[in-house]
Amino acid sequence: MTLTEIITELRELTGIHDLSLDPSTRACRLVFNGTEEVEFEEVGVPGSDTFFIHAIVGPLPRSAPAQAFADLLKAGLFGLETGKAQLGYDDVREEVVLFQRFDAQVTDLPALTSQLERFLEVLRQRKHKLSEGSQDPVDGAVPLDISRFVRG
Repeated sequence: MTLTEIITELRELTGIHDLSLDPSTRACRLVFNGTEEVEFEEVGVPGSDTFFIHAIVGPLPRSAPAQAFADLLKAGLFGLETGKAQLGYDDVREEVVLFQRFDAQVTDLPALTSQLERFLEVLRQRKHKLSEGSQDPVDGAVPLDISRFVRG
């Protein structure tokens, strides 16, 4: 399926009649719970197999940007707190962005819905943590619980 086909299915499911990809940007923005704006964006040539969902987490706190970066890197380490989504920094807008890549050929609406629910959960958590400021002091080492990765 292409992102256009997924958006069409989503439009039929939700009844939002004007839901579609913008032809000039090849993107579509949805707002969840009145606060979480998520952009669906096709990359590459139209009809491409790759698309992203992304959302703005927020600006770095001016008081402790290094600590905030450390917290974001820690959260993204092996996807411990972000699942399949990743955190990045838009240096033009000076904002932290949460994003996730999808292969349209192996993504259907049920799979996207499941991943989107997790994405929104991570977005809410990251927004909260970023807005409240850093909580864990950085001591030069990031503790890693390897038992979460190794299975016997």
